[in-house]
Amino acid sequence: MSDDEVEDVGWVSESQKIGGILIVFALGFGFMGVMMFLDTGLLSLANLLLIIGITLCMGFERLKNFLLRKDKIPFTLIFSVGIFLLLSGYSFFGFVTEAIGFFTLFRDFFPFVRTLASFGFRRLITFSEN
Repeated sequence: MSDDEVEDVGWVSESQKIGGILIVFALGFGFMGVMMFLDTGLLSLANLLLIIGITLCMGFERLKNFLLRKDKIPFTLIFSVGIFLLLSGYSFFGFVTEAIGFFTLFRDFFPFVRTLASFGFRRLITFSEN
């Protein structure tokens, strides 16, 4: 098969591909930062790559509209405070605050988190009834 015969699917743009690669690198640096006992440098680099990757995947306007929706503003602030704490040197508190903000901000994209949370809540209720 020659190069002329190969079709480009076209449903993923080049910027989305680059954004996806940056998100994968962000996850890698984030994992290394956690394994290195919450290293501030690695976690900061992971944050930078994550923000740039998400911006490239979604597009600036769509991301801005998503983050500034009325129901998402508190979670955007929690995520931003987590980044600020992380950059200020409070790695543990920044990481936890940022993780809470991230998962609540993007909870629509993570249906398994909602499923796990509801399962844990149901388990807690059944244990408290016994």
